Amino acid sequence: MVHEPGTGIDLDAAEQAAGRFLRALGIRTDSESMRSTPERMARAYAELLRPRPFDLTTFPGNEGYDELVLARAIPVRSVRERHPLPFVGVAHVATCPENGSWDCPNRPRSSSTSPAAHRRRNA
Repeated sequence: MVHEPGTGIDLDAAEQAAGRFLRALGIRTDSESMRSTPERMARAYAELLRPRPFDLTTFPGNEGYDELVLARAIPVRSVRERHPLPFVGVAHVATCPENGSWDCPNRPRSSSTSPAAHRRRNA
């Protein structure tokens, strides 16, 4: 279920599997309102599981910072491993820089949570 960048996703196979899954649960997909549902499911999961591009910027922490650095409302989306249902929310990340170097996202709404968020969660 985890797709690393460059591995590709087979949307046609996912759409067929989504259709079979719905029909196995007794959900008809032959009506006008449900005909595109397997395709929408496949595209939704592909988007959910595809990591967004992310660049981490590193800079020296020798500017005398000694207070808490906080990034708030970082978008997080992922799926559970045991029951692959999506969950969406926000994360708040704080760090207190010390002497030496420390990593910081290059954009306020990015975080090191982003690459990991698109992986299955087992907890």
